[in-house]
Amino acid sequence: MSNIQHILKQIRNLYPEFRQYHWDNSGIQIQLKNQIHTIALSLDITLETVEEAINKGAQIIISHHPLFFKPTKNLINHTNDGAIAIKCIQNNISLYSMHTSYDNNPFGMGYFGLQAFGIKDIKPLKEIGSTTLAKVVVFCPNTHSDKLIETLATAGAGSIGNYSHCHFTTEGCGSFMPLEGAKPYIGKIRQKESVNEQRIEMIFPIDKKGDIVQAIMRTHPYETPAYDIYKLENKIDSWGCGAIGKHPTSLNKQQLLTCIKSFFGDDPEKVYGNIDKPIQKIGFVGGAGTDFIKDAVRAKCDIYITGEIRYHDLEYARNSNTAIIQMGHGVSERAPFYACAKNIADATQCKVIICEDKFEFF
Repeated sequence: MSNIQHILKQIRNLYPEFRQYHWDNSGIQIQLKNQIHTIALSLDITLETVEEAINKGAQIIISHHPLFFKPTKNLINHTNDGAIAIKCIQNNISLYSMHTSYDNNPFGMGYFGLQAFGIKDIKPLKEIGSTTLAKVVVFCPNTHSDKLIETLATAGAGSIGNYSHCHFTTEGCGSFMPLEGAKPYIGKIRQKESVNEQRIEMIFPIDKKGDIVQAIMRTHPYETPAYDIYKLENKIDSWGCGAIGKHPTSLNKQQLLTCIKSFFGDDPEKVYGNIDKPIQKIGFVGGAGTDFIKDAVRAKCDIYITGEIRYHDLEYARNSNTAIIQMGHGVSERAPFYACAKNIADATQCKVIICEDKFEFF
């Protein structure tokens, strides 16, 4: 069991909110001071899913689509949003929505959508940004360096590719003189002190700066630790909307349709263009992906799979070799969204249940 603040921190570490679009409202919808041991996942927040979460003992619902998209001036119990919010508050259930912070995550909606086709090397269909790195340099007595390195690694420093705890150390001598009012771990007031110390260097994603500083202050034995933080030019984890990748060999029509039915749980609503061909490069955007048709065509995708397509946007793809598969908004998002259940369970150490989503909006 964990408190709500810990749960939110883990979710935001997995799927940072800064990656959402400016028009979106990903993040906390209703926050109560509750202890969490069961998390409910639901594509949408309805009275039915709230009731299911209550019956299954959940203390928080994590949805894909937000309950509140626009500022809400009041909560009235006979309106849809008002009834849902009041029911959650009465039953001590918090609400959190991931939406485009999940859509635009390198290990979110698009990633899980393409994994279903056996694709491993997955990149954003439309790149929006990348994670900037920083370096922390901290000076620590030799007696505490191993503990500090471990704490920094736990906070998110020292990860490079498939390696963790990456750091560089050099030994030296740190000198200081405590003044009146100081409470030195080593040394006495108005006496110069020299200590054998290590200079520890580790890189980290710059959005974790607060966690890194807290880790230093929590673990370092000195009252006032000496540390530097440098912003680097290095970037990792390019992120954006959707996903694109190549199948290691290729798929034929039957294999493609089998993969679609197996993962999404349904057949395509519509197919535009030719899928009677070897299919290797696939683009995918869950939900409303009509704005990314041009990106899929420019990338020379053999097929582009999404939830919704506007009629006139199909004109752009008509004379290309990119076939379009339309799944329906909810169908295209449901399986890729619920695929995050294991990540959330591992990060929060909570039980994660999936609501049935009996009501289909799209």
